[in-house]
Amino acid sequence: MNPNVNQNKTNNENEQNSQTENEKQIVSCDEEYLSVTTNFMKRIEQDKLTENVPFGFVVTPLAELKKGSKLPKVPVVHLKNALIPRCKQCHSYVNQYTKFFNRGNSWQCNMCKTTNITHHNYFSELNQQGKRKDFDERPELYNPVVEFVAGKEYCQNNPLSTGYFFLINVSQDAIQSGLVNDAVNTIINMIENNLIHGPNQKIGIATFHSDLHFYNLNPKLSEPRMVVLPDLNDIFPPSLSDFFVPLESSRDLILSLLEKIPSLFQNTKENQNSLTSAIQICAKVIGSAGAKLIVFQHGLPTLTKFALKDRLNLQNPNETQSFHLLNPTKETPFYQNLAIMCTRQQIAIYLFLFSQRYSDASTLGNMAKSSSGKIFYYRNYSSSNIQQKTQFIHDLENTLSIQTGLEGVLRTRFSSGVTVSKFYANCSISSNDLLQLPIVTPEDTFAFEVVINPGLFTDSTIYLQSALLYTTSSSQRRVRIINYCGKMSNNLKEVLESYNFGTLMNILLRRGLFQLKVFSLQTIRDRFTDFCVQMIKTWKLVSTQQIGIQTTFGQTATIELPESLNLLPLYTFGLIKNRLFNTNNREFFDEISSLMIKMNGKSNSQVLSFLYPYFYPLHNLPSDCGIISQNGLTFPQRLSLSKSHLISEGIFLITNGDDAFIWIGNNANKKELISLIGTEKMNETELQHLELIRNDQDDYNKRVWNIIEGLQQFFGSDFLITILQEGNFSDRNEFNQLFVEEKNQIYMNYSDFYNNLLRAIRL
Repeated sequence: MNPNVNQNKTNNENEQNSQTENEKQIVSCDEEYLSVTTNFMKRIEQDKLTENVPFGFVVTPLAELKKGSKLPKVPVVHLKNALIPRCKQCHSYVNQYTKFFNRGNSWQCNMCKTTNITHHNYFSELNQQGKRKDFDERPELYNPVVEFVAGKEYCQNNPLSTGYFFLINVSQDAIQSGLVNDAVNTIINMIENNLIHGPNQKIGIATFHSDLHFYNLNPKLSEPRMVVLPDLNDIFPPSLSDFFVPLESSRDLILSLLEKIPSLFQNTKENQNSLTSAIQICAKVIGSAGAKLIVFQHGLPTLTKFALKDRLNLQNPNETQSFHLLNPTKETPFYQNLAIMCTRQQIAIYLFLFSQRYSDASTLGNMAKSSSGKIFYYRNYSSSNIQQKTQFIHDLENTLSIQTGLEGVLRTRFSSGVTVSKFYANCSISSNDLLQLPIVTPEDTFAFEVVINPGLFTDSTIYLQSALLYTTSSSQRRVRIINYCGKMSNNLKEVLESYNFGTLMNILLRRGLFQLKVFSLQTIRDRFTDFCVQMIKTWKLVSTQQIGIQTTFGQTATIELPESLNLLPLYTFGLIKNRLFNTNNREFFDEISSLMIKMNGKSNSQVLSFLYPYFYPLHNLPSDCGIISQNGLTFPQRLSLSKSHLISEGIFLITNGDDAFIWIGNNANKKELISLIGTEKMNETELQHLELIRNDQDDYNKRVWNIIEGLQQFFGSDFLITILQEGNFSDRNEFNQLFVEEKNQIYMNYSDFYNNLLRAIRL
């Protein structure tokens, strides 16, 4: 949140008298909550010069709840007997841009300019400056982000409490991979240590292969009772009661069942599975109670009429037709309908997908995407692979512990003349401006592109208000309001100079993800390049001054761009080289499908690091690096993404926010190695089991950990670290893909790309 907001409240009387109320209140929300592509929106007719300039915004409604966030706590306003003031015309909520007049009896909506009557329960007289006398007691009138406690008019039913229903594939492959054992042990640990988020949790458990097994967890029972449903076409279980129970009352039964599940199915020879029927029946059991439906699935659904086929064996994908495999199968709309049904019941599907073969992650993952859930994909999962196991446990623990809002609805309103043209969100869209969110977390980010109609818009400012209606973990209905105010401009140069680079790249990435389902990889890469060329040409046409910029770390370039866009060539190259837009290997289609869903919900900082990872030397750290002072944390010098920096005497950290590696040269400092990993000698087998040591008593170790945690806080999420040794890479492909500027089998290096840009601009 912008600190100037609080300063407005404490300015002395002379400063108050010298400013108008509007001037004091033109303070928008922190960019962590909502950021726009440019702070100066264009107010000119669309033409060839501006048609390629995108306008949009990215919103993270619960941003301050992210792990490590330093944003102030959002004020909560409880109006008790008064209705939340809203415009009678456009239904926008009262905010810091609202103008009160007529002695406080009336107020004007900043969105549509409609005059509204002040409700008597919200009335306050105005002082001599025209400001409400209770202004200091009304956070909604000076804070750009605020929450209202919602009244009965916002509650169709009783607010929900947090629920978790675990649906576990217990086929032979699932058991042998170790996923079942790893899953239940992690859940047991989370329950025993009271780490599952939310009070009054309800828990349900079902297992499945060719049959479906539910478990009666009534606390009056001495042990869990299995109910087997062999008829998969009968989607109505014999009884819905006692399958979804309060954790507090059935804790011992739940733990007992989880401990038994691996042994119950350890000798199974069954490799068919009935995922579709299992999800249908689980939704029936959960009913209107709502929950995270956490599914552990191995491979393709193989039974019932909704079984999926191995589409890789049905065609021979190539560069021009690969997009078909990134779309859900057209022959089975059932999966989309199932997601819609779950959304209506406030059920979000969290899919943990494990595979040894093709699993059609695009079709299965779409269920998670459309229900505001998530997908996690593990190719060739084996519990013996320590790195994979650690990643899975980390993902599951985060799913169970993260702060969660329930039965959410997100709507965004704008000044007259502004409309949404495209949504990029992992949820269902019920109308042109309403997103349905059975589950909403601090990690969830939504992007929108907007269109401004100059004929309908004449104001000098543009307003945007995002409103999230949701239920807190304590079962209280609230409305979170996020307000933004920007300027309009006829000057395209001014517009380009005010670009928010992170928001721009976030929207470009999501555009590309959408286009992956329609166009070939080469077409999408060409479109990225064309966009970059056109943006540079546009700047050249409107700019009257020459600006030397840097387009990579440590290299001076000759392309002239405003400071706001000075890294556009480099990050455009990062888009083009990213594995999302390069991989055409059939072995990786499931991985790409799941990654598409994942990146469609990332924040600006996460997108930028994904396109151009952070690369630091950790050896011979300067004395101030890794030290937290009053000015913050000092990082090492960031390196360009070229392997030429890797030297045998060095230790390096590289991360894109998800994947992270520490690369150790063969001649690295022995003292530093012992400090980090406890040994100076490694082989390939040992590398798979090595982890970073944590020792705050060791200065070097502490400073390295400060750097790692500083990056994790910046990304808003944790990442796990894989240790690699020079000449001995256990994850060579994943590691190599992070070096964006290097040439690969598909695409050129950055130097060649940059020279091509120069030629294109001169044409």
